[in-house]
Amino acid sequence: RDAEARSHASIMAGKRRLFHSGLTDYYKQTPSKEQPVGETIGSGKTINIAHQDMMGSVEARRCILNSEYKTMGTGSVKGDDGILYVCYSFENSHFDETRTLIS
Repeated sequence: RDAEARSHASIMAGKRRLFHSGLTDYYKQTPSKEQPVGETIGSGKTINIAHQDMMGSVEARRCILNSEYKTMGTGSVKGDDGILYVCYSFENSHFDETRTLIS
């Protein structure tokens, strides 16, 4: 999960903007309440500022504090704009990566 999170942080840093990777898009369309994967993103001059930014979002905070997630990956990359771009990637123990439809 760290490599995946760092890769996405690098892409965001290169584009100088925050956006989700698309990993969770398939699961948002399924009727199940179970969300086997999650992702939070943030940015700031420091890791603390970026984390506080994420914790200030209701959806991101819910994802970060979700006890169903058993694995977490983190990635951060400083862009040439001096901003640190951060991605947290989560999965629960029931996640089957063969179901991932993201290309």
